[in-house]
Amino acid sequence: MISIKRSHLFSKLNPTCLKAIESATVSTKLHNHKRVTLAHWLLLLIDGDNRLHAMLVKQDAALARIKTDLQNAIDAIPQQEGESLDFDDNVEHLIHQAWIQASLVCNQNSIDSLHLLLALLSDNHLRQALKKVSPALASLDYHQVMSLQTSLPTTAEKADARLKSSTPDFDTANTQPALETFTTDLTAKARAGKLDAVIGREDEIDQMLDVLLRRRQNNPLLLGEAGVGKTAIAEGFALKVANGEVPPPLQNIQVRVLDLVVLQAGASMKGEFEQRLHDVIEQAIASETPIILFIDEAHTLIGAGGEQGTGDAANLLKPALARGELKVIAATTWAEYKKYLEKDQALARRFQSIQVAEPDTEKAVRILTAVADLLANHHGVVITDEAIDAAVKLSQRYIGWRQLPDKAISLLDTACAQVAGSRYKTPRVIQHLQQDILANQNRQRRKKQCGTVAVNDIDALKQTQAHLNSTTQTWRQARKLVEEIDQHNQTLFSQITSETNALEDDFQTGTEDSFYAKREAKAALDALQQDNPMIHDEVDPAAIARVVEDWTGIPVTRQSTDELQTCLQLDQNLQQHVIGQKNALNALCERVKIAKASLTDPNKPTGVFLLAGPSGTGKTETVLALAELLYGSRDSLITLNMSEYQESHSVSKLKGAPPGYVGYGSGGILTEAVRKKPFSLVLLDEIEKAHPDIYELFFQVFDKGTLEDSEGRKVDFRNTLIILTSNAASDTVVDLSQTQLDSETQYQRLHETLLETFPPAFLGRVTPLIFHPLTHAQLIQITQLQLRRIAQRLSDNHQILLNFDESVLTYIANRCQSTDTGARLIDHLLNRQLLPVISRRIIESMVDNHPLAQIDVRINKDQWDCQYHAIRGDQEVANYEPTHQSGNGALSRVPNGLFPGDHSSPQ
Repeated sequence: MISIKRSHLFSKLNPTCLKAIESATVSTKLHNHKRVTLAHWLLLLIDGDNRLHAMLVKQDAALARIKTDLQNAIDAIPQQEGESLDFDDNVEHLIHQAWIQASLVCNQNSIDSLHLLLALLSDNHLRQALKKVSPALASLDYHQVMSLQTSLPTTAEKADARLKSSTPDFDTANTQPALETFTTDLTAKARAGKLDAVIGREDEIDQMLDVLLRRRQNNPLLLGEAGVGKTAIAEGFALKVANGEVPPPLQNIQVRVLDLVVLQAGASMKGEFEQRLHDVIEQAIASETPIILFIDEAHTLIGAGGEQGTGDAANLLKPALARGELKVIAATTWAEYKKYLEKDQALARRFQSIQVAEPDTEKAVRILTAVADLLANHHGVVITDEAIDAAVKLSQRYIGWRQLPDKAISLLDTACAQVAGSRYKTPRVIQHLQQDILANQNRQRRKKQCGTVAVNDIDALKQTQAHLNSTTQTWRQARKLVEEIDQHNQTLFSQITSETNALEDDFQTGTEDSFYAKREAKAALDALQQDNPMIHDEVDPAAIARVVEDWTGIPVTRQSTDELQTCLQLDQNLQQHVIGQKNALNALCERVKIAKASLTDPNKPTGVFLLAGPSGTGKTETVLALAELLYGSRDSLITLNMSEYQESHSVSKLKGAPPGYVGYGSGGILTEAVRKKPFSLVLLDEIEKAHPDIYELFFQVFDKGTLEDSEGRKVDFRNTLIILTSNAASDTVVDLSQTQLDSETQYQRLHETLLETFPPAFLGRVTPLIFHPLTHAQLIQITQLQLRRIAQRLSDNHQILLNFDESVLTYIANRCQSTDTGARLIDHLLNRQLLPVISRRIIESMVDNHPLAQIDVRINKDQWDCQYHAIRGDQEVANYEPTHQSGNGALSRVPNGLFPGDHSSPQ
């Protein structure tokens, strides 16, 4: 098929078909559909005054059936909000085939509605598509329709007749559609009770009234961040107009919302968008009822409808605004105002700016209180006053990237949805148990086929099934209690709101009875579910906290007993991972406990610590252990090696490249990581190697708990624990460890040494912790810990028992004290000397098919001496030597320094 430009193809449609497809485009947008389909277009054509409609009437076709089929086809199309609008391929193919029918078969110079039907019936592909949306229409016979088309008057002739009979004056019937199609009457909605009451914005509405009453520059421009309530202010003004609470000049007006999206939809030809907007403006000016247009997201006017180098929608508004013929209320954000509107001074000076600030806490609570009743009725739940306060306070504390009251309303709305949904959805714990049972059953089925089903597998399945049964029973009991609480709530509500002639004493007695019954049911529900509720009876602060935790990952909900116990025992658990740094770990854990008790400064990070000491003393290990114990896994650890930030320009790597540079808009390494995980542990490793400009970057983070990235977005660090490590004062720490000075004097000496590397302003914002060099006994403890981990891996992976004697511990501890690497040498010795020998012997035993059962490790004359025990048949063989040896033969005795890179000498 020859490729034809869409604009040229659509120009062949007569006015009736063109208007129908324009209306179909608007309908498609209103239905949130992605494409204009045959069903959208045909439904409007069949309802119109055209030859297609006349032919169907003449044929006694089932018009009602056809309309129903088309409407059902439209309803079946999935909604896709935010998607770009376009025409379905069948629509363009239909116009192409219809032009062939009109020009070649019917000798016409434009396409009318009957030509479209002829194309649908003559083309096999189009006919199949038509069958899917309207079988009745597809069943018509092409030749019969063709024989009738000559007897029906052409649409062009009808249009000419109407044009000749019409008067040149503006006719109300002809001017009404543009306003009705592209604008919405807010005042009509207000009178119909479809707008919510606006609370806490009285000052801004009064300012708007003052501007509208002015003789000149009487167009208000609402400026504020997204979510502060600019649209609500316009709705509040419409409510005042509807209630007659405005001065006489503003009474009996209409406030209409101009929808720029619908205005642009389907305007594919040059000048079509401008004509639509021009019609709206002219009709608004000519209307007998004064009209004020409200344009939300007014910055989209700049460039709307115009190509580069041509006019735009804003230029169409300027003359009407300059003459004072049209009043407009506009709304946009500060960023968009500066980027677009402020640069067009001719447009900007037609408006008077009104600042719409984020409401304070008290005002936000008032707004949310008014919204709470609507949410409660919508979701069928009870919202407590404490939940309203929590929604405002928690959204302020943890959702810094959005504005009040929008974020608090979203928080409360989501909590209501979760509480309402918990009454009908199967709890997650039950779903997980059901999935575990299904997985176990499948596993047992596979094992049964192989004949390897174990008693332990059957017992595990029985235990899981018993747990599921008890949990399901608890859930059912909880549902009954919630239903009972709902009944009591309805009784209380009816008693409080009823206006009866009952005696006051009787009324109070009935209310008290219901109240106490509800309280008993609620107590029973709390006792039944304890710390793990599966169903909720009301929206309380805990429900709000759960939503915040889902959105941010920050543990805001009430901690379980196990979690609180873990926090209390954090110092003891840390000391099992990190040996010999008791004082530093205690100071670190005290700060964490203060944060858990919510007693830290809410405008600063959880803590900022500088771990100072020589290498190999456990600084990095402390951070890794803290990530696992406090945050659940090492995934919550954000690590930055500050040796990579030794240049001044490397600041941009942390917060993002500035405008005009490569990488702008991608965010910074640090800012993006914290934005994604606001509850995290941040490690700045080897901070002394960073450029001094990096220190200044962190001043605001340590002081205010926030950092602006290169795009001006505030990143919240208030829920992070920041730990810096440094070797800058290593010599001083080594010297201090050999003295008997008290703790205060030691830290004073440390501070004096650190001032040689860090500026005073930087040190004043961090808490230094001393990590002393490890003693011989402490090195032995760490060696034991590392060997036990290796033994655990051997047991888990190969069922091999690992034994080691005191000589191994003493040898490794002596080697560590002879170097400056501290405990780091332990990993080096084990990974470079011991593990290669053991792993080789394990592989050799696999080749012999004689699995190892035990490995004894000791040091003999400064050499590793390993004895292996293998299983041959049913017997255990000591001093096992493999029959297949690799490389240079057996390596049971390994001298130190054997492997490349091991240059250390024995103690």
